Amino acid sequence: MMLPKNRAQFLVAAAVLLIVAALYLVTFNRCFLGKEVHSLRYPECTETSPVREQRNSLSRIQNELKRQLGQLECNMAKLQKIENEVASSGGWCQDESDPKKTKVHHFDQRLANILGHFLSGQCVASFGDGLGNYKEYLLTQGLVASYDAYDGAPFCENVTSGAVKFMDLTIPQYGLPVYDWVICLEVAEHVPARYERVLVDNIARHARKGIVLSWGHPGQEGFHHVNNKSPEDVKRLLDEVGFTLNDSSSSLLRQNSTHYWFRENTFVFERKPEVILREEDA
Repeated sequence: MMLPKNRAQFLVAAAVLLIVAALYLVTFNRCFLGKEVHSLRYPECTETSPVREQRNSLSRIQNELKRQLGQLECNMAKLQKIENEVASSGGWCQDESDPKKTKVHHFDQRLANILGHFLSGQCVASFGDGLGNYKEYLLTQGLVASYDAYDGAPFCENVTSGAVKFMDLTIPQYGLPVYDWVICLEVAEHVPARYERVLVDNIARHARKGIVLSWGHPGQEGFHHVNNKSPEDVKRLLDEVGFTLNDSSSSLLRQNSTHYWFRENTFVFERKPEVILREEDA
């Protein structure tokens, strides 16, 4: 099937801009590699450097381009009558994201309840909040200090009336707040393996204290699962970015979940004391 000329041109232009933005992000990020590099190799880089603002601006531009590109991919998939429509980054398309048209979102109220108590008084973000059910429940519960919801579905802002903000975890994300805790529930298995380290880095860079992570295990069926991981692999990935498993907290959340995938896959990771979070890196 031929792409309409204007759409084909947009896809090419978007791809070029994404590559350029990614190259700039890599270049600009030299200022944020640690104090030794910061002071010895690049003395012009300071915490208030305009380089940081340029990096953040490019990240926002890249994220918006990914949203538009994802919507185009979804629209083309619909024209081609492709079933189980998802964008190339793993984000679900509009019909799959719309609660009026799909039943693929599964909210675990028991888990949400225990999360509210576990995260009481904390500033929380969810990277992959789907329809925003966890945000709505935890804010209504009134125990967390704040809760921001993000998702990689290109139409998430449309179907949630803006309650969930678009964020593509397959590209480096900068300029966001740093949260006490980041939640990422049954998201990573939907993201192609080539992007898994970017996803994990994004989560780790914005979590001051810890991460609640649920990652689909090998053999687990589900909608567009492309990168399931064993518990050992999940622990290794989080260890590489400076987080260690809290077994007792993990067991607490698992035992207070309803859906089997949360009872089997949920982990609580805490930042290692020796791994200092530099908030200007976020």
